Amino acid sequence: MLKDKLQHITGILAICAMTCFLIGLGMAYMIILDQLTGYVGKVIDTPYLDKYIEIVDSKLEPVTELTIVEDLEAEVSGMTIPEQIRAIAQEQDFIDEDLLVNIAYCESSFRPSIRGDNGHSRGLFQINDIAYPEIPDEQAFSVRWSVLWAIDRIKAGQQYKEWTNCMKKIDDWI
Repeated sequence: MLKDKLQHITGILAICAMTCFLIGLGMAYMIILDQLTGYVGKVIDTPYLDKYIEIVDSKLEPVTELTIVEDLEAEVSGMTIPEQIRAIAQEQDFIDEDLLVNIAYCESSFRPSIRGDNGHSRGLFQINDIAYPEIPDEQAFSVRWSVLWAIDRIKAGQQYKEWTNCMKKIDDWI
């Protein structure tokens, strides 16, 4: 009986010793592989996955294009969208032009005729028609009107409510 217990314990110790040996061998292999290649433990850049990962992390639908609507403001002004945003902010004596430009870039990539969130968010600042049913498409897609609306939201301290994900990104950029 004692002999059987000793054999059992010896077997367990042999298994533990073999496991430790294999772990050590694996670690030695990883160290040698790292020295030879430099790839072990290195984060590999996968830019083709960045957009997908961002969408999965945010759990938002990707922004989709509308049928292109003529943006008369862009044609008449001869200014880029960021220049228009800055000009409107200056007219309103709103000093944080960079915040407006960054939000518009983050939300719509400066595309005033864009829809996102399954078609519910509209324009440069992605004004949501569920949260704001009183805002018609004509206003949401208007560069001037949406910039004025965004300025009002920011002045009211609502930028983190309106653009939660973008504000997190903007805070990381700064």
